[in-house]
Amino acid sequence: MDYQIVVGSSCDFNEKQKKEIPHATVPFVISIDEENLVDDESLTVDMIIKKMKNSVRAIRTACPSPNQFLEKYKEGEAIFVVTISSQLSGTYSSAMTAKNMYQEQFGEKFIHVFDSLSAAIAETMIAVKIKEYMDQNLSLDDVVAKVDEYIGELKTVFVLENLDNLIKNGRMSRLKGMFAQFLHIKPILGANGKGEIELIDKARGTKKALKKLVDAIGNT
Repeated sequence: MDYQIVVGSSCDFNEKQKKEIPHATVPFVISIDEENLVDDESLTVDMIIKKMKNSVRAIRTACPSPNQFLEKYKEGEAIFVVTISSQLSGTYSSAMTAKNMYQEQFGEKFIHVFDSLSAAIAETMIAVKIKEYMDQNLSLDDVVAKVDEYIGELKTVFVLENLDNLIKNGRMSRLKGMFAQFLHIKPILGANGKGEIELIDKARGTKKALKKLVDAIGNT
């Protein structure tokens, strides 16, 4: 079956996956100071990091619009959509709105939107699973059921390199942030299964933080 997996630019495909997985990407817009950057292939990670380090204001992101999703829904007989957690972004809502728009304008078509309840690599892993099940020639309903089960089992944990953006965005007071950075405190964060990011642990220094990260993975 000719199908398409639609993802946001928060999904991290490597070059091999980009070639093997039938997909289309709708970009976020990242606002850094007065500049709005479209998160497409022309925007590299190094460019983003450099601009983020030099920024003086809170960094914002804007999710893809329903119309951007709608255009991608026109490709393929069946459409699977994988979005960043609905608790972190309006992307899931945009994708669902686009589904309703498509069906009103063009009639019925298989379009299923998955809420990853996480972000980044978790979205990638979900897309990989969709391809794996489609390659097994499972029915579309079976693919949805199995992927939903897989999402329920996913655990995402990560370490922040620094607290700069938490401070700029008001998620942490400047005084607490400066104190934590002075002590080289690294937070270990993770998705809680409800689509939210929460503090799992913290450590002084990157080496200890990575050890605790491994321990957290082992305990999931």
